[in-house]
Amino acid sequence: MKKGLMIITFAAALFGSTFASANEVSNTDLKKAVQVYTESLKHSNTGIIESTIFNIMRMKKQYADVDYSAASTQMEALLVNPPSEIIRYKAFIAINYLENPERFPWIEEISPEKSAEFFHRLSEKLIEQLAGA
Repeated sequence: MKKGLMIITFAAALFGSTFASANEVSNTDLKKAVQVYTESLKHSNTGIIESTIFNIMRMKKQYADVDYSAASTQMEALLVNPPSEIIRYKAFIAINYLENPERFPWIEEISPEKSAEFFHRLSEKLIEQLAGA
């Protein structure tokens, strides 16, 4: 448990303040962040998993060209065997965003303090898109 929290804390400290300025983070650091987040998706604590999914989406918004395939693959595993239904739901939304960001042009900057509001807004927009299709 402590190791998982330390990993999340490390990733958040490393990237939390730099999301605003993409030029300050090296490709090596971005790859390491994706690795750390991918491992965090395997954690037994659902709060850590939810936070990780949200942070991966924040990272994708800021660093669109980074390879998120490992994180996406791990989230696909969460669709099959989720620790909770909310994790399955958030993983589904995140996978769609990672694979098709052009379908989400209305996503603006993602505030780290508003995870629940962000997913609520995403689900409302997805329902609107499905209803209009």
